[in-house]
Amino acid sequence: MEIDCNKDLLKSILTSFSQMAPECDIPIVKKVVAFHTKYHPIKELVLKTHPFYGELAKGDFNFHLTNPSLQETFSKIREIIRCNQ
Repeated sequence: MEIDCNKDLLKSILTSFSQMAPECDIPIVKKVVAFHTKYHPIKELVLKTHPFYGELAKGDFNFHLTNPSLQETFSKIREIIRCNQ
């Protein structure tokens, strides 16, 4: 937040300075880019949890559906259950 305000302030100062002092021969500022040297990205924390209960379902169920999207959804659910064994 603070660096964005400073960029805008710097841009406005340079633009007004180039208009007030034409002898300095500074072109009109259209874009200001700032690099933060002490930037440390925050690492995403991955929390590993242990399941309290084991998977009791076997994933061997049949479904008779005519809708292909529902068939695909149930197939994905079945594969997830089988992977959690």
